Amino acid sequence: MGKLEEAVRSVNMEGLTWGASRLAPVEYGVKKLQIVVTLVNDLVSVDGLIEDHLCAAPMDEYVQSCDVGINQICKQSPA
Repeated sequence: MGKLEEAVRSVNMEGLTWGASRLAPVEYGVKKLQIVVTLVNDLVSVDGLIEDHLCAAPMDEYVQSCDVGINQICKQSPA
């Protein structure tokens, strides 16, 4: 799991910030890696991040699937 997390965190894009991570139990002793990510929607597409970076070669050696658990859009108030 260390190599997986290292590979995921190696993705570096403007508007993308990796946060805390944890190993969550799935079943039968299998665990999944959950990582908090904050992104600026105008700069980073969630679909693009997953398809072009996390589930593409050579990362697909480690990543089987990606799920978006919570997608909250916060807009800044005009100054």
